[in-house]
Amino acid sequence: MKSISLFTTLLLAAIAFTPMNLGATEHIPQPPTLPRDAGDPSEALQAYPLGVIDELTAFGQHGGAHQKITLPNGHMGWVYEYGYGHGTHRYILEFDQRGVVSNVIYRGLGPHDGISALILQSPQIEKPREEHGGWQWPSSN
Repeated sequence: MKSISLFTTLLLAAIAFTPMNLGATEHIPQPPTLPRDAGDPSEALQAYPLGVIDELTAFGQHGGAHQKITLPNGHMGWVYEYGYGHGTHRYILEFDQRGVVSNVIYRGLGPHDGISALILQSPQIEKPREEHGGWQWPSSN
């Protein structure tokens, strides 16, 4: 009998504390799907929530990286490669020292090569306009 009442007490305690623990967790936004075609990546890059997506969430959304690299700044990068031959394009998820995505870099042929989520989400950068034929980088005034 004592073992049943102890078990019941522990079970009730676990149930009682569960709602408090669930309420304490914060909501992590879901990252957008990375476009697999070689079109304009700007919509996905602008929508990518920087500074909050951890490795587990990124893995859950995008799957395992095709390659893991160390970037020149020492951060870890996960490379996702889509397409074949001249149509190959890549997205590189950059993880900072906290293990969260701090940037997403697009690499591919064409006018969007090298553009990143950090650049597109920066208020100082003029956004791309079709009438100018591509990306407009800030002037060095």
